[in-house]
Amino acid sequence: MRMLLKNKSAVYWLLCCTLLLCAGLLYSRALLSVSSVLIIVPFLLQLRQYRVWLWAGLLLLLPVVVSLIWTDHASLLWRSVEVKLPLLTIGLAFTAVSLNKQQLMQLIWVIHGFLLSAIVYTLLQYAADPAAINASYQFAKVMPVPMDSDHIRLSWWMVLSMLALLYSVHQMASIQQCYMAYAVVLIEAVFLHFLAAKTGLLALYLAAGVWIIQALLHKTYRRQAIQLLIFLIMLAVAAYALLPTLQMRVQYVLYDIGNYSKGVFQQGSSDGARVLSWKAGWAIGSANPLLGVGFGDIRAGVDAWHQQYYPHTLPAERFLPTNQWLIYFAGAGILGVVGFTYGLILLLRQLSIRYLPAMLVLLLPLITDDSLEGQFGVVIFTLSLAVFAQLSAADRTT
Repeated sequence: MRMLLKNKSAVYWLLCCTLLLCAGLLYSRALLSVSSVLIIVPFLLQLRQYRVWLWAGLLLLLPVVVSLIWTDHASLLWRSVEVKLPLLTIGLAFTAVSLNKQQLMQLIWVIHGFLLSAIVYTLLQYAADPAAINASYQFAKVMPVPMDSDHIRLSWWMVLSMLALLYSVHQMASIQQCYMAYAVVLIEAVFLHFLAAKTGLLALYLAAGVWIIQALLHKTYRRQAIQLLIFLIMLAVAAYALLPTLQMRVQYVLYDIGNYSKGVFQQGSSDGARVLSWKAGWAIGSANPLLGVGFGDIRAGVDAWHQQYYPHTLPAERFLPTNQWLIYFAGAGILGVVGFTYGLILLLRQLSIRYLPAMLVLLLPLITDDSLEGQFGVVIFTLSLAVFAQLSAADRTT
């Protein structure tokens, strides 16, 4: 009885801290920092199967910490370590507590409650001056959103949460709950087209495409796969016809691709700056292939590379490499890339093949952005992976 009560208290603590994490992601960095530390308390109170998260988290952190030996900017290095700590705290907290199906459903609905509040907030911002916001989409800008206007991370989190809700539909107690879940997913899918954030839309269609392929391989689900494919085509066509923000975004992306594919990099080009960051990251890593330059010196290396090859770029356009493997290559060399990759494999091995769409969406912003170099990205990645791991474990007990 004592162990049962202890576990129950740990579950309540975990759920409360997760609620605070969601609120912090959207509205308060301070709350996000505090809750990402407090959430580890259940792990300290009752230890269970934690080795996967512990070793994987260390593999992602150790290349950063070890590069302290040869970096010249220790303060920047420790900042990179600090933002990655939730990989351990949140992951270990969820490992220490097993949520039952009802608790998982409650948690997923709470997350969507916060995401729906973000949609309302964004729509109110848009309604205040739609003409100005529509015009801004012609210059690689998007409408104001919560999460410090980080539309990349918000749209990524939304797609991951949509997948979590869809994976749990079969566990819902009534058909009304299922319809509600599908309605929420539809609202969020339409919003992603309205927001027109490239990462969110690419993640949405990547997940749907992989699920369709998986379903086509099973005779039982082929009809649903074809229906989903037709629906997605209709949604994309209707959204482009009706949403000026999506129209402007597509037109700007095509214009931007036309420029940087010819080697023309204009100021204000977000995708052009992303391509330059890849070149800079590869050049920095290639000059120090075994151990890299140290995580504290990546920023200085990027600035030096731009100064040599593209001196006209503005400081705000000199990104860290927008690819996590390039960041580890530049900061810790080939050894860092190997450790980082193996750590990710350990984490993703917790999920069954059924969760392949979720795995790919988890990895996508690590390929196209520096998502684990910021607080929002680390928390979203770890929280979402922890939820999928709990769902996958629940599947095995069904």
